[in-house]
Amino acid sequence: MSAYHPHHYAITGEELASLGLQVRRDPKIEDLAWEMSPLLQAHIHGRYRISSIISA
Repeated sequence: MSAYHPHHYAITGEELASLGLQVRRDPKIEDLAWEMSPLLQAHIHGRYRISSIISA
């Protein structure tokens, strides 16, 4: 997965499957995950990424 950079875009389920990963979709879980995503992003920020810590 080194060719995929999550800060550029989100990898799709189809791309995960093409890499041989077993993917299963569940609309209820996806809805909750999308609701949680901005909360987690606001809490974690970019400053906690390893690349940010190393360059600091």
